Amino acid sequence: MESSQQLGLLFFISLNMSSKNGSQELVSLLQYMKHTTLENPEVIVKDGRILELDQIVSEVKETEEWEAVQMNLLEIGIEKGREEGKTEGIAETVISFLEDYGEVPGKVQETIFAEQDIGTLKKWSKLAARASSVEEFLASM
Repeated sequence: MESSQQLGLLFFISLNMSSKNGSQELVSLLQYMKHTTLENPEVIVKDGRILELDQIVSEVKETEEWEAVQMNLLEIGIEKGREEGKTEGIAETVISFLEDYGEVPGKVQETIFAEQDIGTLKKWSKLAARASSVEEFLASM
């Protein structure tokens, strides 16, 4: 199967994981795939195929490789959280500098908090620290 067909199939499956329409077997399979547990009350039909799939999933979850995958996912999540925390902290600093000159318009705050590039936020932080007004900051952005 070509990769574009595989992506299409995965997209179709992900869209239908919350579906309750179709045969009970298909709904049960999609619900199992969504939560990978037979304890899911929406897995109505527990036929041989789903039981075999559950056995394979259980075996994979017990391997060291699965633990490594989980640890990698955890590390990725932590790193993403750190990056989001950094950008939010720098954005708050920019706003804090600007608040020394008066109220910062909502649109300006939205623009600053929406920025995800740390380099841009650091630049804005320096500009805000050196500016003598919100208007001067906006002009130099």
